[in-house]
Amino acid sequence: MLDSGVMPCPDQLGKHKMRNVLFNVAIAVTTVIMSCGQRDDLPEAPSEEPTFSQFSFLEGSQRDAAWSPDGKWIVFGGGLDELHLWKMPVAGGEVIQLTSGPSQDVYPARSPDGTQIAFSSFREGSSNLWIVPASGGGPTRVTVDEDSVGSSNTAWGGSTVSWSPDGTQLAFSSNKGGNGDIWTIPGLRGRACPAAHQ
Repeated sequence: MLDSGVMPCPDQLGKHKMRNVLFNVAIAVTTVIMSCGQRDDLPEAPSEEPTFSQFSFLEGSQRDAAWSPDGKWIVFGGGLDELHLWKMPVAGGEVIQLTSGPSQDVYPARSPDGTQIAFSSFREGSSNLWIVPASGGGPTRVTVDEDSVGSSNTAWGGSTVSWSPDGTQLAFSSNKGGNGDIWTIPGLRGRACPAAHQ
């Protein structure tokens, strides 16, 4: 039985047929382009090595950097035994811790309006999607299924997460359906629906 207020997943048959058509068109276009030979108008590769600058200096490892939509902040996961979310201004300044407690918080993604950060986390005994305000505060669990973002692709089962352009949906990968599928879920809370099948 579905939780009250949670809408069921839409029929995927029409989407599946459309994906097959689009896939076949993409293969045909790729074949035509490849048969035309190499293009001469492509820019040359830069002759100099790029310059790298170290951004974060926290103890332990840092990973999964994500820009804020306005380009003023970078959010990332970092820590020693546990990974938490942190944010740091691009112009330099204080590093601000956004999450805490026993958890592995990774793959942050800023909402299009920049006010929220969705992330994948192993906390409370399972892997799920969470949201924390970009200004800080307590995280809110988004997925209602246990181990919603369980996957064999990472050491503990996390998943990258992405916001829809209007900020109402989250997309993520999961083995919860038996395959490495893409799923979507309302950004506030709900039941995940399959978006693509391999």
